[in-house]
Amino acid sequence: MNEILEAVKEITAAAVKKADKACRVTRLKLSKAALDRLLNAQYIELGKTVYDMCKSGVEDSQEIVSMTVQIDGTRRRLKALEKRIAHISELVTCPGCGTVLKIKNTYCPHCGKMLAEEEEVITENENEMIMSQE
Repeated sequence: MNEILEAVKEITAAAVKKADKACRVTRLKLSKAALDRLLNAQYIELGKTVYDMCKSGVEDSQEIVSMTVQIDGTRRRLKALEKRIAHISELVTCPGCGTVLKIKNTYCPHCGKMLAEEEEVITENENEMIMSQE
C-alpha cells in the first residue's frame, strides 16, 4: 500500500511541476506579446516622426536617436524574454541552421553543428507587468 502511495505522490509532484512550468511560460509569452505590441508602436512612432521631419524640412536627430534607444531597449527585453521562455521550455536554437531543439542535445541532428553550452539566463521577475507606453 505504501508503494502505491509513493507512486501517486511522485506522479502528482511531476504533474504539479509541469503545470507550474506551463504557467510560467504562458506568463512570459503574454509579456512577450505586450512587448511586441510596444515595439510595433515604437516603430510606427519613429516612422511618423521621420515623415513629419521630412515634410516640414526640420531635422531633430536627437529625437530620432532617443526613439532609437527606446527601440533598442525594447528589443533587448524581448530577446531576454525569448531566452527565458526557451530555458524554461528546455529548448535551444542551433547556431548553424536555426532549428529549435531540446536542450539535452549536444549536436544538431539537421546540420551537425555542436550546440553551445547553456548560456546564463537573465533572471527577471516573471510576474513583472509590461506596461505599454502611450
